[in-house]
Amino acid sequence: MRRIAMMTVIITAMVLIVTLIWFYLDANNAAQKVSLEHKKPEALSALGQPQTCLAKNIWYEARGEGRAGWQLVADVTLNRVAHPSFPNSVCAVVYQPSQFSWTLYTQRQASGLRWSHIRAYAKWRLSQPHEDTHELHYHAKWLRKKPYWAAKKRVSRIVGQHVVYFD
Repeated sequence: MRRIAMMTVIITAMVLIVTLIWFYLDANNAAQKVSLEHKKPEALSALGQPQTCLAKNIWYEARGEGRAGWQLVADVTLNRVAHPSFPNSVCAVVYQPSQFSWTLYTQRQASGLRWSHIRAYAKWRLSQPHEDTHELHYHAKWLRKKPYWAAKKRVSRIVGQHVVYFD
């Protein structure tokens, strides 16, 4: 029994060390990125077309969740574009500071067949009329501690690994 406990401690320590190294290397790369905090939404259009920004958001937030997860991320992103408390363009919403965690860190490059499908889905989604679901926030279901804002919101639904909230 002691051996199992010791092995568990060793494996946990190894995972922690690898994670810390990954975050350290990732943070060094992220420090080289241009900060978006002081840019106006109009300047963010230089970051890409709405289709690309939406596709990247879907890719990094829900690439492994299938169509339901993709739809969730697209809905929340577009709901925010339509809401007066958020920027009024897809790219400005996606790259708004501290909203989508993937924008804070360098991520591996999106590629492959799934990326092609997500880009096609984002293009199609932007061509459709948007029905506001009044869902502006979500977080990963696996978080040990909910975000501070979750206590003030009402849960709308759970989609894959995400808990979705009404505004």
